[in-house]
This record gives sequence, structure tokens and C-alpha cells, in this order.
Amino acid sequence: MDELKPSKKSVSKLAIASVIWAILTSIFVERSSPFDGWGNHEVGFSFLALAFIILLIALLISIAALISIKHSKGALKGKAYAVGAIIISVIMCLSPMEGRVKRLPPEVRCGNKLKGLGTAMQVYANDYKGQWPTSAKWCDLLIEKANADPKGFHCQVDENRPSSYAMNKHAVELGDQVPANMVLLFESKPGWNLVGGPELLSTENHNGKGCNIIFGDGHLEFVHAESLGKLNWGKEQ
Repeated sequence: MDELKPSKKSVSKLAIASVIWAILTSIFVERSSPFDGWGNHEVGFSFLALAFIILLIALLISIAALISIKHSKGALKGKAYAVGAIIISVIMCLSPMEGRVKRLPPEVRCGNKLKGLGTAMQVYANDYKGQWPTSAKWCDLLIEKANADPKGFHCQVDENRPSSYAMNKHAVELGDQVPANMVLLFESKPGWNLVGGPELLSTENHNGKGCNIIFGDGHLEFVHAESLGKLNWGKEQ
């Protein structure tokens, strides 16, 4: 009687799938870089969020693969694939976020600071019946009354100046009724509690390319130098 040969083991399809999902995780994490060529740093962070979702899927598939291999009584192989997929996925998504933040373009890092001030303005207005902080000490009041970060008043390109931002003088009297397309906060010449109009605009932090603007509806926009003359300042321009 011929000796029975052991049946050939097959690779778990779940293990193969876990590797595929791990690769997808690495791709989406890489696409989360602000320099990935997608042209919008918010898109990059959206890819990072998707990467974490894909990570969870990869981990679930990997665990399912390991369980199926364990209960196959030797009929399935691919444990190394499943374990490798877990390691790759976790390493990619736990890689330091600080490195990605440092790779952000200067105008984006600066814009994030200004966005924080815009949020503080809204907090203040909500607490004071729709009024903005008084123009004479708006920076001080945001720190005192709206928990604004004192380090958030200077563009990261120049951290030695007291403040890189100013408030539109025509927005002060309107409170939270500032039109959506009207300038509220903007990058300016150095100073503290600066209030004014286009005469204070500065593009120095970004090599003349433009500057960050917070508008009346709270949205942030990097306005290129050639478009600064089209901004709505309210009343006389």
C-alpha cells in the first residue's frame, strides 16, 4: 500500500487580504503628507483619517486570518503574512505625527495659528453678546477671556515678533454680523493689538507670495499677492 503523502498546505486567503490592506494603509499614510502633490493639506489629513480606518480593517482581517489558520489543523498557512500585516499597519500609523507637522508649508503652519485666533474670536463673541474684543487690546482680551495661546499670535516663520496679525478696523463695530466675505483678521506688519486695514497687510512671511486671511464667516484662506487688492474691508477700501 502506497504511503499517504501529506496534503499540500494552502495560503489563507484572509492572510493575503491582510497584506493587501496593510499596503493600502501605508499608501494612505504616505498620501497624508502635505507634500504629496494633492495640492491641499486638508486633503492630506483626510487621507490620514482614511488610513486609520483602513488600519482597523487590516487588523480585523489579520486577526481573522490568524484564527482561521489556528483552527485549520495545519491545512492553512500564512501566519507570517498576517503578523507582518499587523506590524506594517501599526508602524505606519504610529509613525510620529510631529514629522508631518514640520513638513507643512510655512503658509499652512502660519494659517493654523491664525485659524486658532479666529476660533478664539468666536468664543469671545459668544460670551459677550456677539461683540468682538475692543480694538485697543483685542490680543490681550483673547488671551484673558478666550484662552487664546500667547504663542499663537506670531507666524511660525518669525517667532520673535510680538504679533503677526491684525484686526480689520471696520469689523470691530459690526461684531459677529461681519459679512462672510469681509476681512476679520489678517497677516500684518509686526505689532501688538494692531487694528487697521490694507495698509497693514504684509506678505513678508511668505516671500511675497501672499498672506493668510480670516473672513467674517470664520473660514481661513491664503490669498495670493495678486488678489489682495480684491479683498472686502468694509466701508472705504
